[in-house]
Amino acid sequence: MTTASAFGEKWKQVQLMPTFEHELFFFFLLISPSYALAHELRSKKNLKGLALPKDFDLVRNTYKKIGNIYNSTFEDWWQEGGYELFDLEGPSQKLTLNIDLNKPEQVVLKEVTKLVKQAIQSKSIEKKGKIAFLKNKLHASSLNDRKNFVFIKATANFKQQRDVENWRVAVKARVLSKWIEGLTFESEPNATNLKARTFLGELGVKFIKEATYISENAARLEFPSTNKLETALPFNYELVASILYQYKKYEDEMLERYKDEPEKLIREKYLLGIKRHFRKKRRVEKIVEKAVSTAVTKAVEKERENQSRLIQRRSASVRR
Repeated sequence: MTTASAFGEKWKQVQLMPTFEHELFFFFLLISPSYALAHELRSKKNLKGLALPKDFDLVRNTYKKIGNIYNSTFEDWWQEGGYELFDLEGPSQKLTLNIDLNKPEQVVLKEVTKLVKQAIQSKSIEKKGKIAFLKNKLHASSLNDRKNFVFIKATANFKQQRDVENWRVAVKARVLSKWIEGLTFESEPNATNLKARTFLGELGVKFIKEATYISENAARLEFPSTNKLETALPFNYELVASILYQYKKYEDEMLERYKDEPEKLIREKYLLGIKRHFRKKRRVEKIVEKAVSTAVTKAVEKERENQSRLIQRRSASVRR
């Protein structure tokens, strides 16, 4: 008697779970204008005469490596071979040696040097061709905020059939800022909320700019990176909305397949740790935001007190 495996025998053997960074890489690639262009031109061999980014060959190479990601969910893509693109386990970072100390010192040192070189070379060979993420200070939660901002703007634009103001998107996305308090997506612009709308609008521009660089750098296998990219293409929100609509359909189909065994979904395993991370980070961010707001308020009040004392002194001096 055979038993059906949720992810197939190959998956059962590797037992490799994705991280949140893998999912974010997938979604930023999904909304990358350059990657979408590479998908559109995948069957064309002669690209002469087309208005393309100067480094479009890098994007085409990425597409050749990763392929079509527009017809499945992240979970399905991962289990069907996406995991093979990354150096997930990697070779051991430690080397255990069994040294014969009866040998002369020079011989022992020569053998140890040889073994270390072989281990380093083996490590390089195993990683060759694998996608490796950059190690920097960009946190997954910050990347996710930028991704969600673009998702919400694309969806809002589609529903409203216009370019929705960035301050409204910021409110809808619940960006971490005191300026969203008292505002809703439907709020009417007025003099009272002008300052808040201006700040949130500028913050939205920053989020979109960074999300553009993240997605376009990802299409060139530089992830995560907000480094300025002269060849980056702007987001096509209509296309992004269409991609998200199709993705929702594929996700619904996937959930239907696993409706009787939801615990076998990848997300049930790897998202648990992510949720804990987000809850902890949000708590810390709120504490910091409150502390900064309190400090600013105290500083303003102190400045007002100083100004008031100065005015009183000047008034007293005039009376004399």
